[in-house]
Amino acid sequence: MANARVAHRYAKSLISLAEQHSTVDQIQSDLETIVAALQSSHDLVLLLKSPIVTGDRKLSVLEAIFGGSLSTLSMSFLRILVEKGRESKVGDIAESGLALIRKLKNIQVAEVTTAVALDDAARERILAEVQKLHAGAIELLERVDDSVIGGYVLKLDDRMIDASSRRQLQMLRRELTEHDYEPEF
Repeated sequence: MANARVAHRYAKSLISLAEQHSTVDQIQSDLETIVAALQSSHDLVLLLKSPIVTGDRKLSVLEAIFGGSLSTLSMSFLRILVEKGRESKVGDIAESGLALIRKLKNIQVAEVTTAVALDDAARERILAEVQKLHAGAIELLERVDDSVIGGYVLKLDDRMIDASSRRQLQMLRRELTEHDYEPEF
């Protein structure tokens, strides 16, 4: 909980600076770049969390990785995080910052899980349904999980619509086991 508060405070500071400098879109792109780098490199995550590696070394690695691709504001922000010993929280701060930007832009994240990848027609139908629930823009995160069997599971904020075949089979199993079956003669 304390980590989430720390991440939120730092992210809020960065987004506030971005608003003052009218660079929210650039900061959003930078944060997406940072999140993608951390998700694709477990070694980078371990380096940032390592108590053995010095802050100067961590900063030089971050500058080597992000130096040409991030804005000056984002690089300065990363330097401050390293100076304050918060480099292990970079991923959490970036995620929190993206959430704040989505809120600022009225963008809702909808996560849909299906057994197979969505085609364009199915994606459009799901987006149309989500648009009925949210008036702003929608960012659709698609996940593939073959345990869903068929249908989809849609998560939107604290709401979930489970229209999967797995759920229907679970409900059928429960109904059959809870009620005694008596054949008619």
